[in-house]
Amino acid sequence: MSGDFELHGVRRPIEVEIDVQLHGQAPDVTIEIVGSAAVTLSDFDIEPPDVAGVLSVADQGQLELSLRLVRDDALCPGDGGSATGTTAQPGSTGTAP
Repeated sequence: MSGDFELHGVRRPIEVEIDVQLHGQAPDVTIEIVGSAAVTLSDFDIEPPDVAGVLSVADQGQLELSLRLVRDDALCPGDGGSATGTTAQPGSTGTAP
């Protein structure tokens, strides 16, 4: 999946490898999405911290995301399992534009 990623006020294109898994059967389906992408701090004008040469952080890092989407009957009661009304569970991470 590709898109734009903004960090520290700098926006760059990014490619995120994702894996999508469906669990259960309609209308009680849970969708789990996990993904990751390599990120270089200097691409976002971030200087990796270095404490007197004793402790330093690599310029390369890994962005990881994990989303769990479940049906919320309060949002779509009796709709026969429509995809609308899925919501992220508390504890999910990630953002969407």
